[in-house]
Amino acid sequence: MEYIPYFIGNVLETGMIYLPSGNGKMSMALRSEMAEAAAVVLTTEGHENKSYHFVNSEAWGYEEIAVYITEATGKTIRYISPTGQEFRSALQQKGIAMPEEYISIILAQAAGEGEIVSDDMEKLIGRKLTPMKAFLQKLYQPG
Repeated sequence: MEYIPYFIGNVLETGMIYLPSGNGKMSMALRSEMAEAAAVVLTTEGHENKSYHFVNSEAWGYEEIAVYITEATGKTIRYISPTGQEFRSALQQKGIAMPEEYISIILAQAAGEGEIVSDDMEKLIGRKLTPMKAFLQKLYQPG
């Protein structure tokens, strides 16, 4: 989740999230929760030859993220999803050099590649993971 602000930029200044992710959703967890789940796997028995999805049990789209930030700040944030080429052109016009790997990740979200959900981490750490709304409220709420 912590990478969301890097992808969406200064939304409080621009009033928008401008990413070519369409209606794609992403399932993300906090790094601290991933570390906690990894620690459980490394320090307890019974994980040999098993694989786990280190994702959240929910997935969110940028439309929802815009709503959550709007609710947290009182400032209306819109989500605009340009085409990949429009996005690249906008970056170029603003003189922003975004690595192609990042653009590929954003476009993969539009294709639904980030929508894998799993309760693996919740089972490992014994509780629900932090929801996106709670993370964004804490990050963007004034004061």
